[in-house]
Amino acid sequence: MLETNVVVRHLERQRALSSIDAHRTIRKIKDRFRRQTLTVDEITDDAWNLASGGEAERALDVVQARDNANPDPALKVLLRELRHVAGVASRSQTGRADWPPAYVDPFPDLAFGAPEIAAPELSVEVIGGSVGHHGCLLVRGLFDPHQTAATLGSLKRAQRAMGGSAESGDACYNPFDVTHPGDVQYRKRVESNGGTWLADAPETTEHVMRTLRSIGIVDALTTHFGERPVFSLQKSTLRCMAPDERVTAWHQDGSFLDETVRTMNVWVALTTCGADHPASGLEIIPRRMTEYLPLEPELAKAAVSFDAVDELMTETPSIRPEFLPGDALIFDERLLHRTYLGPNLTEDRYALECWFFAPSHATERYTPFLA
Repeated sequence: MLETNVVVRHLERQRALSSIDAHRTIRKIKDRFRRQTLTVDEITDDAWNLASGGEAERALDVVQARDNANPDPALKVLLRELRHVAGVASRSQTGRADWPPAYVDPFPDLAFGAPEIAAPELSVEVIGGSVGHHGCLLVRGLFDPHQTAATLGSLKRAQRAMGGSAESGDACYNPFDVTHPGDVQYRKRVESNGGTWLADAPETTEHVMRTLRSIGIVDALTTHFGERPVFSLQKSTLRCMAPDERVTAWHQDGSFLDETVRTMNVWVALTTCGADHPASGLEIIPRRMTEYLPLEPELAKAAVSFDAVDELMTETPSIRPEFLPGDALIFDERLLHRTYLGPNLTEDRYALECWFFAPSHATERYTPFLA
């Protein structure tokens, strides 16, 4: 799966440079990037040469800074490819030895329900302590109104482009190369259910990564994991959920990820949903799960047995939080949850789901992109 055209090009460039030439090239490129008059083609060539010298992460950060100052759709696609090359390279890390990290419970008096904070209270200690002791963290206003509206607008542009208006190289919707037949079918299934893989929308990817970095999520997760995180092609999704009443499966994402995986999901509502609103939300069991529950594959591949859920709910009843635009739920691979598609739903629900992984302990079959 990792033998995409992007990685092949990167490796070919890397083999073409001797170590001495690589160091000279890197110095020269760093000097060139300080110029403000480089064309997009020059930036692209310099970025790939920098990546070929073993500095893909550096290339990513420099091009991102240039795109922030002078946005260009072509740079969005370049950044997506650089994120992948840097993500593949980051897998060679060993990761932190003290896993899971020990956090003090920031809500020691919370007997039931999800811990809840306002966005300015966000920190790695609050994230890690809430997830580690209560299973999740509800963050009110993680995205401010401008960030929420911009993300929703970018999502809708991506889905319109996905519907047939995209051209080759389009930054709104530009499917990333996949070679595994399972990924091809999985993408079709996600799209048929109203979703778009985040990395298939380079414009939205850059907006989301810029936003998550500016509000401190990327830095907090870097501290939590002990390494700069990656997000995955197959798990990070822009969602439009139709109001269809049906039975949905309870699940713990870790049941179908690698055994030693280290993750954190940032789920952001882009429209009002949940509770008694007419758009679907999430139903969760707000507690820290120490084990994976028995599965009931007759309903879905990773579905948790309804009997096991019913037994658990005698101790910890489920909740269906209300989400206003910009509110977020942060949780890891152990949270027991499902999409709630009950009666009386009449409106679509838009949301962002971004699964972050520690590169050293990411799911091997998933395609990584450096955050």
